[in-house]
Amino acid sequence: MLSIVIFVPALLATSTIGQPGASTFTDATPTAAPLAAFYEPALYEPLVSPDYDDRRDEPGPWYLRVNAGGVTTTSSDGASEDVDFDEGWLAAVAIGRRLTDGDGNFDFSLELEGVFTQADADDSTEVDDVSTIAPYLNGVFDFRLSDRFAIYAGAGVGAAWLNVGTETDTLSDFDSEDGAFFTWQAKAGVKWHFSPNMALTAGYRFRNIDDAKITNDIDNSSFDLSTEQHVIELGLEFGF
Repeated sequence: MLSIVIFVPALLATSTIGQPGASTFTDATPTAAPLAAFYEPALYEPLVSPDYDDRRDEPGPWYLRVNAGGVTTTSSDGASEDVDFDEGWLAAVAIGRRLTDGDGNFDFSLELEGVFTQADADDSTEVDDVSTIAPYLNGVFDFRLSDRFAIYAGAGVGAAWLNVGTETDTLSDFDSEDGAFFTWQAKAGVKWHFSPNMALTAGYRFRNIDDAKITNDIDNSSFDLSTEQHVIELGLEFGF
């Protein structure tokens, strides 16, 4: 009888092992799958604004630039006295293409630029004003100081046409050549990229145009009008 009392509880205890819900330890242990369902890596990564990438990665190698500036035209010999000029103005537009890959600190570009200037003569009896228009083929070097700042330097050659306004009175009648005349220029300045595809430039350029001959048809007197100009300018460049 005693053996039956001991055997029955032991048998009941053995039959409950392995049944669902019998072990609270196993059910209380969390698994990795439920935790993974609530973890989104993007939610825990810091929000970082895109870096200002290389200013030439975007957009392409082509650019368009417009310039405006103030012009000082140097004095020139006249028929009876020097021809002096007031301060004038310049307007220019250029389209260019970068020939380097843009990965290093140096870039080289070729550009076609059209330039117009106008300056009035100061109290001259032979010349009223001088206007010039000229296309140039320029080579321009850029040296990048940082992602946003660069310095540039370049030079170009071209052909110029002049419109020389002359005064006419009873004693003289001056005419002038129009051109084309050989011309060259050199320029340098700084460039600030305020976005990957736009930049503001500020610089200086020197222009030289071969002398134009001014002739008096009445007495056949003549003089050579030299055109050398110093320009301080601002520009806006658009890349595409």
